[in-house]
Amino acid sequence: MIFITGGFGKIGSSLLNKIKNKRKILIKRSKKFIKINANTYGLDLENKKHLRKIAKKYDFKYLIHLAVTRNPLKIKKIRNYDTLKKDTLILLNLLDSLKKLKRIIFISSASVYKIGAVDDKIDRNLISRDIVKFLNKEKPKRINIKTYQNLNRKKLIIDPLYHKNENKRLNGSNKLINEILLINFCHENDIRLFIARPFRISETNKEKEIIFKKILKLDKN
Repeated sequence: MIFITGGFGKIGSSLLNKIKNKRKILIKRSKKFIKINANTYGLDLENKKHLRKIAKKYDFKYLIHLAVTRNPLKIKKIRNYDTLKKDTLILLNLLDSLKKLKRIIFISSASVYKIGAVDDKIDRNLISRDIVKFLNKEKPKRINIKTYQNLNRKKLIIDPLYHKNENKRLNGSNKLINEILLINFCHENDIRLFIARPFRISETNKEKEIIFKKILKLDKN
């Protein structure tokens, strides 16, 4: 059984069409614990009671963690400690509640690197393909990290909270800290881990234009 957070986002919606012959539970954000349909529940990932409740119902062997607590384009303060705290709490709750995991897939971000450009994009289908490959492979590497760009991003950020970055909407703090937690946890518990580091998922020129307008608006504030 697969536990999927963020399954209704861009990567998630692409991924669901490719995962076959495996039972899966999708999570939608909700302050109350509710069953929406046969494979969808509404719950609060910050609420450990909700997670423990669903963990009692199903025998989860796989975790695909796509969800984030905020959309950076909608807030002015991108480097906000509250978002880091929430993302970290969610991950810790997941790891503490799902006790029988064999594999974890985490969607990180290329913003854990020092990035100078904002015009990259990656096809979400590439990430979906790699996730399915990791799920289906009999015995993948214990730790597998894949970055989808090759733009000389060799250095990880030094201070995850206050690193300098010309692109005001980016912040790798949450993702980098979550990566470190996951790598240590998976080593200690013999769990296979796949980390994908996309930059941004963009589909159309129209969408790309809207994104840049929002970035420019944020930069003026």
